[in-house]
Amino acid sequence: RFKDDAPKKYREALLNLLEQVTARHDRGTCTACGSRNGIRVTRNRVPLLGSRKLVNFFAAGQTGELFCPACILDVQFIPITCEKVGNKLLLLSTPDWAVLLAFIKQIVEEVKRNQSQKKAGLVTLGYSRGPNAIFSAISRVLTDESILDMYEDLPPLRFYHFTNFGQSPDVVTYDLPSVVFSFLAMIRHSKWDHEWREIVKQGFWKMKKDEDTTFKTMGNSVYENLMKNKSIVRFFINQNDVFGNWEMMAYYLRTVRKMDEKRIETIRRVADQIFEYCKDVGSAKRIVQLDRVNNYHNFRHTLLRIDADLVRKTGKSLLSFDEFVREIAPTGNRDWREVRDLLLFRIFEVGADWLHEKSDELTEPQDEETEEES
Repeated sequence: RFKDDAPKKYREALLNLLEQVTARHDRGTCTACGSRNGIRVTRNRVPLLGSRKLVNFFAAGQTGELFCPACILDVQFIPITCEKVGNKLLLLSTPDWAVLLAFIKQIVEEVKRNQSQKKAGLVTLGYSRGPNAIFSAISRVLTDESILDMYEDLPPLRFYHFTNFGQSPDVVTYDLPSVVFSFLAMIRHSKWDHEWREIVKQGFWKMKKDEDTTFKTMGNSVYENLMKNKSIVRFFINQNDVFGNWEMMAYYLRTVRKMDEKRIETIRRVADQIFEYCKDVGSAKRIVQLDRVNNYHNFRHTLLRIDADLVRKTGKSLLSFDEFVREIAPTGNRDWREVRDLLLFRIFEVGADWLHEKSDELTEPQDEETEEES
């Protein structure tokens, strides 16, 4: 803390710390890195360490905590590597220095723009929710061509959303698996940005008139699900419209959902058979029933009806017992909705024109056959 001639004295203090930095060792007393010996400091050098008066705050009743000059110096630069989100800071941690540098460059460039406009304070881009700011940050990182070229081998990311308040410290961690990071890079690499933006829109809990405000402030289930390893398949569909195509969907299933190729192909084939049958008989009735099922029992029963229809008409079954058990419903009633949505996605994709002609049929009231059965 410096009052008089603060910038000059702060610079001198930083240079003094820099001169004391030593090489890493196998071990050390520094609380942060553990590879150099530390000196005792309090919150006037490292935030949130407590004051000298609060002796009980520290281990063994000692005043201060041990930090080496390198870590003390590092702490001083944290503010220009963070984005302010709401009333907290957002900090990225990742084992890949190239990704970390790409993130920090974005923040530093914003700092420079603020300085040129005589603006002070932490960088803020208007985001009030951690997940929204995180996915925006990832999008900005992926504008770096060197990162984009790594899209098949990207690292996991951890974001810290934390306060710097001494009286009420708080931190929330957000983890983004490497497979999700790679998927987002593939989206950018394949120029599917528009389709992806439409998918993300389906996840907002509420849409505001201003789209930019929506993306910055509203909760989003697509973001939440990706970070919690939950399916986002249903967001690829809006009523009878789909976003993207089967190639994009299959890539998501392989990389993020870890679905094997045989299962993906079986789901695609079954969907194609259902559509071709409905088109041949000139009725979208079975598609409507599939769309409206509300539990696993009805889902399975609807597939059995379609199978019976196909056998009577063509002498061929929709799928075998083994295919149903291993590819369509390997976990029973746990993920049937995801499979149902995948079937509908494919049907709506390949049958868009024909289904448009059947729009009246698609909106008809539910008949007795589609009501929930006990």
